[in-house]
Amino acid sequence: MIKKIFRRDKKTKTPKLTDSVNSLEISSSRLSEISKERLLSDDEQGDDVSDSASLKVLGASTGSRECSSSECLNYGHLSEEARETKAEYKKTARKLNVAMQKLRRKEAKVKRQQRDIVCMQRELCELTRLMHIANTQALSLDLAIDQTKMEMASLCSQIESKLRGGHYPKARASLL
Repeated sequence: MIKKIFRRDKKTKTPKLTDSVNSLEISSSRLSEISKERLLSDDEQGDDVSDSASLKVLGASTGSRECSSSECLNYGHLSEEARETKAEYKKTARKLNVAMQKLRRKEAKVKRQQRDIVCMQRELCELTRLMHIANTQALSLDLAIDQTKMEMASLCSQIESKLRGGHYPKARASLL
């Protein structure tokens, strides 16, 4: 009966890849599931297998450490798949670590650029403020210059009118 359970034919399922990833305990539970399925399919076909016999078979497949040659091959196949999966996992983990390092470097570069942009923005705001102050002072200087020109023109006209009126005879003689 044990040989019949572990014999490969079209009705038995192959162990899942996820079984080999986790551990041998999971693969043994998968083996017990396979044996249960096999026993149920045998019962449906009309084989007269008692419950005690099926329990003995299940106990032999899951509980005992002795294994038949097909079980050992199955465990070996599962452990080989587990090693391959572990190697693939390590390879993928390395690639992921490299990608994460690149991402961290890019993030650091972007943060530096953002800080530089913020500094330049502050400097630009300061320059704008200073230019506004300079423009205001330039306007006030232009107004002061215009006012001074107007005062000078009025003083010149006053001096000329006084010179013509005779208030400054020496200055008038020097001008003539």
